[in-house]
Amino acid sequence: MKNLFCLLLITLLYSFSNNNQDEKLVLNENDSLVFIRYSPKGQYGYTFYKLTKNQVFRNLTYFTYINQFKFYYNDNPERLVDLGSDKFNLTKDLVKYFPNRILAEERRIGNRSSFDDGAIYIQLTKNGVTKIWELESNPNLVPQEYRVFVQKVNEKINQLR
Repeated sequence: MKNLFCLLLITLLYSFSNNNQDEKLVLNENDSLVFIRYSPKGQYGYTFYKLTKNQVFRNLTYFTYINQFKFYYNDNPERLVDLGSDKFNLTKDLVKYFPNRILAEERRIGNRSSFDDGAIYIQLTKNGVTKIWELESNPNLVPQEYRVFVQKVNEKINQLR
């Protein structure tokens, strides 16, 4: 049992290793990339999307709770609406902009004192392991290596609306 645990731990660490920064993210059958934009302006504070290997979904319930300690969203399949192949085709390339370097980062990235422009929440589920990050939605307020990704997330959310 101890050996099995060690093997599982090594496998998980390997799956999230950042040894090859040029390697592109690939979503397999049970993997997903959730991207949520919080905006302090407007009627709905949160815009929720979930990208899988073959589909993109929107959560129409707007049930999301985020604070500095916890991140909850309603991922009930009954609450997710498939946006169809046209929207998927607009969104599927987002994974190629995913910066592998983020895997080694702490949860919060960017200017911690400013949320005037809102925030982007990223949740990657890969090989059964889930990691979450909180980034400024303004690309100029995150480190250089994440700016293109933040810009693309904003672009995709705008295209999906």
